[in-house]
Amino acid sequence: MTIVMPAWAVFCGAMASGELGGDPQGGFRMLLAVVVMDPLMGAFRSGWDRLSWPRGGLGDGGRRGPVVVPWAEPGSPGFMAQRGMNAVLEWLAERFWPAAGRQAVGLALVAALTAAIAMSLGPGSLAVVVAAWALVALMRRLGRHAGGWAGHAGLGLLAVALPWAAGQVALDGLTWRSVAMAGLGAGAFVGWRAGGQGHRSGLWALLLAQLAMIAVAAALRRPLEAWLIGMALLPQALLGTSEAGERVTARGIEIAMMVALLFAAIAAS
Repeated sequence: MTIVMPAWAVFCGAMASGELGGDPQGGFRMLLAVVVMDPLMGAFRSGWDRLSWPRGGLGDGGRRGPVVVPWAEPGSPGFMAQRGMNAVLEWLAERFWPAAGRQAVGLALVAALTAAIAMSLGPGSLAVVVAAWALVALMRRLGRHAGGWAGHAGLGLLAVALPWAAGQVALDGLTWRSVAMAGLGAGAFVGWRAGGQGHRSGLWALLLAQLAMIAVAAALRRPLEAWLIGMALLPQALLGTSEAGERVTARGIEIAMMVALLFAAIAAS
C-alpha cells in the first residue's frame, strides 16, 4: 500500500461531502479521520499481521476450578456454561498469552485509541473502522492468496473505499454518488496494484474504472469534472504503454490516478 493514498482518499471523501469549506471544525474532523484511517489503521493491520495465534483449540475446561456457579449439577446448562468459561480461561492463560500476549496488548491499545477517536466523530465513523478491522482479519485468513486479485481488492477497500467513506461520514452522510465514485476509485487502485505486479490486465482495470468515473460525472451533469478526469487518465494510458522504468511508471500513474480521484470527489459533491 502507498504511503499517502489512504490520507488522500479521506480528503477526497471530505471533498465529496461538500462540507469542507471555511469551517475550521470541518477541517479538524477530516484530520481526525486521516489519523484514524492512515497511521492508526496501518498500526492495527501491522499488529494483527504480527499476532502469533497459538495452535490447538479449547480444552474441556476440567483443570480449573468452578468460577461461575459451583453449585450447578453436572449436565445442567449452568454447569456446561461453567465448563465453557473454564476452557476459555485455560486457553487464554496457557496458550494465547505465552504466544501472543505482548502483541495482543499493543494491538488492544491501538484498537482502543482508534475506536475512541472514531466514536468522537460519530457512529458512522465507528462503523467504517469496524468494517476495516473485519477486512484486515479476512485478509489475514486469505494467507498465501493475499497476493492475488482478492488481496488486491482488499487493499483497494482499505486504501481507497473505506478511507473515502470515513472522510465523508466525518462531515456528512454517504450518498450514492460518493459511494459509486469511491468504489470505482478502489477499482482503479486494484488495477494499479495488479499492473505493478506484472498483470497486464491490471492496466485495463485501471483505465476502465476511471472511464466509468467519467461516465458517472457526465450522468451527474458535471462536464468539467468529467473532462478533467479524462485529462488525468491520458498520462496513465501513455505511461502504461511506455518503456519508462518500472518505478517511474508506477509513481507517475499513481499521481495521475490521485488527481482523477480528486476530480471524481468534486463531481460527487
